[in-house]
Amino acid sequence: AVVEYHYSVTGATTITLPSAASWNSGKEIRIKVMGSDTVTVGRTGSDTIDGAASDYSLDVQYSSITLVSNGSNGWEII
Repeated sequence: AVVEYHYSVTGATTITLPSAASWNSGKEIRIKVMGSDTVTVGRTGSDTIDGAASDYSLDVQYSSITLVSNGSNGWEII
């Protein structure tokens, strides 16, 4: 799959994912924390992140996450 968007983030930020249904299955978004603040990955509507109906937080400097749309109702962490 091709990474559609890559975010390198400094500072406390929330990045809200687009609706998984609006993206083709298999499209990826990658987020990397460059600073020492917490980055929140927010959901749209009732979408899930790895099956959970809650937002996801990254709080370790230089950590990253890659999410893949299931094309329907959620994002899978790979």
